[in-house]
This record gives sequence, C-alpha cells and structure tokens, in this order.
Amino acid sequence: MLKIINTETETSPNVFGETLRDAFFEESTSYVHFTLRPGFSDLSKDTQSGKKILAILGLIIDVPVEIIDDDVYWKNMNSNNSVLLSKTRMYSGPLDTYVAWLWDGSGTGTLVLGEKGRFVINTDCRLDNNWRWCG
Repeated sequence: MLKIINTETETSPNVFGETLRDAFFEESTSYVHFTLRPGFSDLSKDTQSGKKILAILGLIIDVPVEIIDDDVYWKNMNSNNSVLLSKTRMYSGPLDTYVAWLWDGSGTGTLVLGEKGRFVINTDCRLDNNWRWCG
C-alpha cells in the first residue's frame, strides 16, 4: 500500500524521497533494476524541468557531460582508468512529477525525484536515508 503525504509541506527529505520512490517505481528485488509505474514518459533535456534536473546533477556530480544522439551522458573513470559513460534517464509523470537516474560507475546509482518544483537527490540509491533537498 502506498503511503500518502502532502508533498508541498513535507519537511523531511527522506520521507519525501522514499514516498516518491514508492509511488514512482514498481517493487523490485534489486536496487539496480528500476521499473517505472505506468503513466511516465521520456523527459527531454531541453524542457525547463529537464534542464533543472541536469543542473541539479551537475552540481552534485563534478564530471564532464557528453551529448550523444540527443542523450546526456556523464563521463566517469572506472577502476581500470577507462572512460565509462553513464546515460541519464529522465521521465515525467502524472501531476507534475519527475524522476531521473544515472549510474556513477562505482555500483551506486543517483536518483533525482521531484514533484511540483520540489526535488530531492540520493547519491546512493541503495540507502533509504540518504535523501537531501536540492534545486
């Protein structure tokens, strides 16, 4: 059963982030497999919300960006000192909701979740208490 909160007044980033995570994603047995619930569609990097999400990620992840076929990739170095490109996946959903994620090459993922202009980020999506306000 999904938890219901008032996302406009919630003060805890952990409650906000985990509630949106539960609302946005199907249940999964692994933190590396995200399956969005129905109602989400691709979000262009050129939209206002797409630009805001990329700006948030750019502040958190200090690595170069590369555009390939209109997709945004973050360049990371893996343990073998070779370049790993992490594609940013961005979606919009019902009621002015947004979700984006990318893998940082170290086995953790970064999630950005937002609703009605409020965003939280979690730079280790394995944790449920690692959310912080952003944007």
